[in-house]
Amino acid sequence: MTERCRCGQETALRILRQALVRRREVGDRHGEAVTLYLIARVLVAQGRHGDAVACNQQSATLYSGLGARWGLATSLSSLGEAYCHLGRQEQAEATLHHALVLCRELDHRRLEADTLTRLGMLRSRQGRHQQASATTRRRLRFAVGSMTGLAKPPPCGI
Repeated sequence: MTERCRCGQETALRILRQALVRRREVGDRHGEAVTLYLIARVLVAQGRHGDAVACNQQSATLYSGLGARWGLATSLSSLGEAYCHLGRQEQAEATLHHALVLCRELDHRRLEADTLTRLGMLRSRQGRHQQASATTRRRLRFAVGSMTGLAKPPPCGI
């Protein structure tokens, strides 16, 4: 990571942490969930996956309590990615599947495609190369279909 990138990420974390304090002070639970998710994304970029798990878990809990299913799906997909990086494969797979179910219920195609990519990477790391390849092909067919307006979500058994 370049020094400039690292410096920008630290600045982002500082600003986001200040925003988190303010969101909590005013009782903005949705804003708190968004900010925790954004902090988690910066932490993932820095390779601080354990810290990212904690932020994503808090974000998912807040979104769930608010009934904000789009936010919950987003946090769960990010949480699954962090679990994957930590080698917590069973948790990663279960979390990514939960995110996929929500994405499909909400017709959140972009996040569904991202979550399929994360699931494919997990399966590859597990040595399940045929399943990883099939997941990646489904993701690509889905992405091409969504660009042409012909997308149909792949079966839930992915």
